[in-house]
Amino acid sequence: MTTGAAGPVPAPLQGPEMLRNFFFALIVVCASHDVVLAEEPATTGTLRGTVVSTQGGKPVAGAWVVVQGSEANAQTDENGRFELALAPGRHTLSILHMDFGTQDVETVEIVVGEVAEMRVELTPAAPQQDTLTTEAEAFAVEAAPPPPFAEKKPMGETVTETISAAEVSRAGDSDAASALRRVTGLTLVGGRYIYVRGLGERYSSTLLNGATLPSPEPERRVVPLDLIPSAVIEEMVIHKTYSPELPAEFGGGTIALRTRGIPEEFTLKLNATSGYRAGTTFERGLTYHGGRLDVLGVDDGTRALPTDVDRASSSQPLLERDQFSTRGYTAGELEVFGERMPNIWNTERAVTPPNLGVSGVLGDQLCLGPVVLGFLAATSFDHEWATVKRKRKYLVLGQNEQLEVAHDYDFETNEHNIGLGGVATVGASILDHHLITFTTLLNRATTDEARVYQGLNRDVGTDIRVTRLAWVERQLMAQQLTGTHVFPVLWDARLDWRYTYAQATRKEPDRREVRYDHEPGTSRWLLSDRPEGNQRLYSDLLEHNHDTGLDAQLPIPLFDGYRLTVRSGAMINWRTRQVDTRRFKYQHKGARSGNSDVISRPPEEIFTSENIGGDGFQLEEVTRQTDNYNATQVLVASYLGLDFPLSRAWRVSTGLRAEYALQKVRTYELFNPDGKPVESRLEGVDFLPATTVTWQLLDNMMVQGAAGISVSRPDFRELSPATYNDVTGGRQVFGNPDLERALIGSGDLRWEWHPAHAMVALSLFYKHFHKPIEQVVKPGAQQSISYANAKSADNVGLEAEFKLRYGIIHESLDPLYFAVNGAVIHSQVELDGNSGIQTSRRRALQGQSPYVFNAQLGYDDPRTSTNVAFVYNVQGPRIVEAGALGIPDVYEQPVHQVDVVASKKLPMGLVLSLKAQNLVDQPVTFTQGGQVVESFRRGRAVVVGVGM
Repeated sequence: MTTGAAGPVPAPLQGPEMLRNFFFALIVVCASHDVVLAEEPATTGTLRGTVVSTQGGKPVAGAWVVVQGSEANAQTDENGRFELALAPGRHTLSILHMDFGTQDVETVEIVVGEVAEMRVELTPAAPQQDTLTTEAEAFAVEAAPPPPFAEKKPMGETVTETISAAEVSRAGDSDAASALRRVTGLTLVGGRYIYVRGLGERYSSTLLNGATLPSPEPERRVVPLDLIPSAVIEEMVIHKTYSPELPAEFGGGTIALRTRGIPEEFTLKLNATSGYRAGTTFERGLTYHGGRLDVLGVDDGTRALPTDVDRASSSQPLLERDQFSTRGYTAGELEVFGERMPNIWNTERAVTPPNLGVSGVLGDQLCLGPVVLGFLAATSFDHEWATVKRKRKYLVLGQNEQLEVAHDYDFETNEHNIGLGGVATVGASILDHHLITFTTLLNRATTDEARVYQGLNRDVGTDIRVTRLAWVERQLMAQQLTGTHVFPVLWDARLDWRYTYAQATRKEPDRREVRYDHEPGTSRWLLSDRPEGNQRLYSDLLEHNHDTGLDAQLPIPLFDGYRLTVRSGAMINWRTRQVDTRRFKYQHKGARSGNSDVISRPPEEIFTSENIGGDGFQLEEVTRQTDNYNATQVLVASYLGLDFPLSRAWRVSTGLRAEYALQKVRTYELFNPDGKPVESRLEGVDFLPATTVTWQLLDNMMVQGAAGISVSRPDFRELSPATYNDVTGGRQVFGNPDLERALIGSGDLRWEWHPAHAMVALSLFYKHFHKPIEQVVKPGAQQSISYANAKSADNVGLEAEFKLRYGIIHESLDPLYFAVNGAVIHSQVELDGNSGIQTSRRRALQGQSPYVFNAQLGYDDPRTSTNVAFVYNVQGPRIVEAGALGIPDVYEQPVHQVDVVASKKLPMGLVLSLKAQNLVDQPVTFTQGGQVVESFRRGRAVVVGVGM
């Protein structure tokens, strides 16, 4: 911007304006852009300005200069010049250009009858496209949001794709996961997990302001990005090419999140939304009796173990003591414990309300001579409900090698998701060359689920009905202290350092499941006496992550303004995880537990005090030997990189990373000191090179080639034999302590062209995997899923991207823009003798989509503050479950999704927004051997918001 890294000092709001803004904020809990209302003056002064690019000082022609709170506006000429007649005082200008987005700047003092001069520098950037990024010579306290297009790209470094906060807002995405699905080659799985270039979750990693993040999901190795609300995001950069500065675990790509920084002026924005989902809102959905604080996404203790049961179970298992042991409790004590447990098992029906959400941003800065202090706080709180009805079949191979139905269930699930998130940043900029910031990120996502499934189970030869009540609290907290220092006396040498402490938790208190079997020839349903007949599960996950890093770069002048840049750095990461799980069950102990008149009642009439005891049901521990584990990971790394020109047209970026890794996982049985735990230890040092060569054919055209070697390590969960299963008759999942890390060799070739008002890019990539980690099916009474190192795998793909601003056709069409991107990907994995009973020895990588396609048609007119965008997304069929014993793999089939997002600025600074999602509402289907084994619809949704 105009006054250096710290930005201009904002004029303080006057008393009437503050009261007016506060009054409007109380009426409408939302805001989009700050608008200063000014009265028309009797006389004016003249402002003459020049708008240039920060890259080389090139004049920016065709930029709109809009005076906030006034009808005055102008457009820059071919020399980047503009002129405005303004009232005396200071004004806020919005500078808008398709290659620079929207940037706000405050004018110099305007005096009546006088001419004032000013110069505005705009920073170009490019969201949602592969860009060649350069390190800034200095830094801004808060970068301006990138636009839909970029001007000529500078040479160097690696291929990345960037999504700015402005892009997220334009597409109407509420969290990081939904925003990233629009990037070339990225797919969204389950509404919360991102796959890069179609590769599975193990090949994607997430960084927060350069630091690694832990995952609060015990069964997944990827960070669920629906935890990160879009309100706290300044920028998301997707690295598709490996470079030594990045962590060594790099497969499909790394997603780097940058949270919002310190604002350049006082900022207060509030927003409120309400939404409707077809098939859910105002319908009578499943629910159950919970706690008083459920509305906040916090369990108030309703689902906690009763105090005396918790105390007793913390020292020894809840088992009946026999005559040969002093371990356990008497039958009488267990009867008391069983009667203490909350007797809530039944589902109810209640009208589901509309989705609701509120968010806000508050920030400001204070200039104290050479020091600029500032803060920014953003928060969001929302409620979303979704009722999903789906059918699910489980197939086996029958006579004549024909597929037969083993289990056939109808599901009804009502999920209530409560999100609470926020970020707070305080910082100090010193002499425009030193910036220190402290950032705290806290995001909670709570899922309250009531689920019932019913249908044929061939194992018992009749229908079964299973009810689940589940409450899961996921939380991600990160505290980060960072510093950036630029030294002009050393050719703008730069030093960056960081320390991040992150904590991930997952709490699942009192998950209740109860199963009834239909009694043949009658209308009665009887409580099942099988292991899953009734069960209560309590599970906690706690993960700590300490990440320390230091990065330095020294640009050494060479010739004609070109420089040799030397980069070096080091990092240490220490990560621990503890998983504690307890399972309890009412065991059949006496005549009453087998009395059909008793077990045909609803569960809340079965598990009463009169039926709990020696002649009925007895509460006992059924925790598995592998339910609990702890784990540690230590990473120590350093790197050295060089970026240098070979000529005016050729540039090379190369480097080497050395990384030591130690992983230890210990799976143990509770309360058994004589038992031998299962331990896994994986240790090694890797030297990982990477090189990128760039050829600048023309000022607006380049070709880039890149190659590198990276690794893929197993996650804690995959090294532990701890088991997990979701559905009766479904497969059980457990880890493999003998897994090894995989090596990945990558190559990329990219051509990119930036003609006026457009961008065209083509990318070809290839990856070879040595010993990739894949899911395999193991034999047994119940087929189970585990993990093994396959022999090898290959992945090759082509990506294409095209963007057009219709101003190239006629200036009257300038607000129109069109963007399309797609990827075609082929993969093949070769399994070896460790692949169990899997049907295919060669198949596509699990989770790999053969194609991904996105399109966006929009109208964005800053002069009328109107924005409309039509967004389309589809991804190809991918394997979600490997087939076994001759049964084919299960594929998730393509779903065509169309969304519409619109916003319009209204009088008095109000902004009205509308988001229509999933307009086609195509069913989500899973197929196996040509048969549909699962199908459901997500439902159309409409969200209306109002802001100020």
